[in-house]
Amino acid sequence: MYTVLLFLSPVNTSSFTLKSTSKSLKFHHNHSSNSTRTPITSVFNNFHQTKYKVPLHTRILQSTLYKNRKPFNTYNPDSILNYYKTHPIPVVTRLLLIGFPLTQWMLSYFIYSQFSSSNRTQKLTIINNLTTVLAKIGPTFVKVGQLLSNRPDLIKDSDLLEGLKSLQDQVLKFDDNQALEILQNEIKSHWNKQISDIFSELEENAVASASLGQVYRGVLRENGKLVAIKIQRPDISLDASIDLMILRVLAVGIKKQLKLRSDLVAIIDEFGMKLFDELNYVKEARNCARFKQLYGELDGVYVPDVYQNLTTKKILVMEFVNGTKAPWGDDSVRMTKIGVECSLKQLLEGGFYNLDPHSGNLLRTDDGRLAYLDFGMMGELEQQKRYEIIASIAHLINREYSLLVTDFIKLGFLPDDFGDTEMLVPILQDAFQSATPDGKLSKLSFSALSRNISGIARKAPIRLPPYYSLIIRSLVILEGIALSSDPNFKIIDQAYPYVTNRLLNDQSPELLEALKDVILDRNSGRIRWSRLESLLIDEKPKLPKKEISQSAQNALSNEFLSKAITFFLSANGRFLRDALILDLVDTIDNVGLGTVEYLHNQSFGLIPEPIDHADTRSL
Repeated sequence: MYTVLLFLSPVNTSSFTLKSTSKSLKFHHNHSSNSTRTPITSVFNNFHQTKYKVPLHTRILQSTLYKNRKPFNTYNPDSILNYYKTHPIPVVTRLLLIGFPLTQWMLSYFIYSQFSSSNRTQKLTIINNLTTVLAKIGPTFVKVGQLLSNRPDLIKDSDLLEGLKSLQDQVLKFDDNQALEILQNEIKSHWNKQISDIFSELEENAVASASLGQVYRGVLRENGKLVAIKIQRPDISLDASIDLMILRVLAVGIKKQLKLRSDLVAIIDEFGMKLFDELNYVKEARNCARFKQLYGELDGVYVPDVYQNLTTKKILVMEFVNGTKAPWGDDSVRMTKIGVECSLKQLLEGGFYNLDPHSGNLLRTDDGRLAYLDFGMMGELEQQKRYEIIASIAHLINREYSLLVTDFIKLGFLPDDFGDTEMLVPILQDAFQSATPDGKLSKLSFSALSRNISGIARKAPIRLPPYYSLIIRSLVILEGIALSSDPNFKIIDQAYPYVTNRLLNDQSPELLEALKDVILDRNSGRIRWSRLESLLIDEKPKLPKKEISQSAQNALSNEFLSKAITFFLSANGRFLRDALILDLVDTIDNVGLGTVEYLHNQSFGLIPEPIDHADTRSL
């Protein structure tokens, strides 16, 4: 790899000399330093980078496209639309740039579907061509492809869905000299300094390319620390505004033509807001700092330091993390468990969550921790929504499908005035049961469940909220990493202990109500002891009950009794005390009735038979 060596001058420390080497970056300091650091070695082995040479006709169109364009700092669809109504030339130019390759691909896909649908090899080649086309026409469409890869309600072809998932690796590299020019311009305009004033060493070749920028390694002059410098692609905000305007107009026509229930315009707007957030590296730096504050101390999680004082809208400086990308071989399951636990904390506790945890944004550090690297696409869930998600998981665990319909209304999957809940119950039941082999919830496949829920939207009045696809994408990615080494891995196994702990210990009225739904019979108000046991006992024997030794059964019963008493005496268990008293009264009555029945039988009828009979099942 060619690198830039910045040799410090003892006379003028701001000057440096550029030299190239085909080996790793060498450091030359003329000042003493007590700090030690790992030599630069590439951690991006097997990273797919392609440098695309822009054709002459494309360069001519691009020069027209970017001439005298208005940059938009935030996503405002109305402002963008109004601007381009009076500036049609950039719209026509951009349509030509994206229209020709996309039309060519759609024609090839149409010909295949009509005449060669049995040739799977040809189909996969055509799908692979689409990822190349999307990568060439720009980052906005790469992001759109990634979003669509988790929307089976919109893309019915499963092979096409899988092909779109590969877009995270199909990223075209832009010119390094152009990147370094952007870096210099940003430093000059914000601090009136040169690159050498900020960095004592800097590589001239990117170590990684992403859809929105490229990453370079350098060393800070002020403290000698190794950092990653993310530089935004040139003119990307100009492309994004016009691309989103075009997509939004198309979404209106597609929804009407295909009669889709999903609100495509809302999905595009949600995507647009997230994309413009990603284009603001100052906001990403704040996100990183907030993420570190909320989750940086979690066991097994590592969040790098970020230098907000050296970050602008177009450059981001953060700590460089050494590590390896997924899959992690035998350690994949352990690493994914860390990721799932952190995701649950993000979604259901902190409410501030990473929406893009694909394998390129996650590293296994040298000491075995899971490092998060990208904080551009983040989401927030209000507390009420978090409670509703936990309640829906509890209802899913207990197969309360009628309550799940109510949850779907609260979560925005169904309209507020939806009345035909009975119609949807069997559909939901079928969707969940088909994702659980042998009917065992512990074997529920999260990926299959997300596909089934998306599929329901084709035959029921379900609309998928914009936030849903982003959350699902993050969890499906994590499950996919673990499945690469353990085909039996299930996210539900990791989520269940967390959810039960929240249900049993959280004192919010919403979760207490969900806990009542789980434990108490809605008709009789009595305790469902098997449900209570499933919540209190985390680890149960895997064998059938008849194959468990008597001593093991006694130990299990003693553990349940101990935990049940503790829970009854806790603040959250207060609502069970009335139900427990009813059960105790019934038990005493049944014992008395049973005793009188026994005496009646033993006395040959001398003692009168009781009017009622004991319920031996409750005893």
